[in-house]
Amino acid sequence: MKKSSKTVFQTPFFEIEELAWDSRHSLHPYYRLNAADSAICCLINRKGNFLMVKQYRPTMEAHTVEFPAGEIGQGEPPLEAARREVAEEIGVDSILLSLGNYSLMMNRTNIRNYLFLGLSSGLPVQKKQEEGIKRLEVTKEKFKKMVMKGEYLQLAGLGLLQIVRLKYGVDLLRDPLKKILSIFE
Repeated sequence: MKKSSKTVFQTPFFEIEELAWDSRHSLHPYYRLNAADSAICCLINRKGNFLMVKQYRPTMEAHTVEFPAGEIGQGEPPLEAARREVAEEIGVDSILLSLGNYSLMMNRTNIRNYLFLGLSSGLPVQKKQEEGIKRLEVTKEKFKKMVMKGEYLQLAGLGLLQIVRLKYGVDLLRDPLKKILSIFE
């Protein structure tokens, strides 16, 4: 059981909380990273290509290719956050299907990742694009090569593909476009 907790470090983006636990195994404090939950959206277009972004990530010290994603604002519904992120990062309207919410690194954080599958309508939205983001259209074949070469690092995105397969019986990387688009009918 948790004895106490206190914030030991805080930034505008996250905080580190010290948790003291009653345990026969350890009397040392345990640290947890707290931050806003996020929305992550695998967005495809009617050609079956992934609509992605490339941006510089200081934590990785590199440009990364990712599915559109971002922080869920305080009181903002996850679906609205996903719509906002797609609009800001990709610049199109889309149909979004919720795949649920999951945790990554449950041993160090309580952040929830709300996952969505989206189909781009192709209609532009009047949203100012985030600075420093390059929009990409990536074929299934190119995406598979990126994964195999270690050029795609967004683990939640890979999990999202598996959840689509389990929930809808559709493999976004192998199935024909007609089967993929049937998810949205």
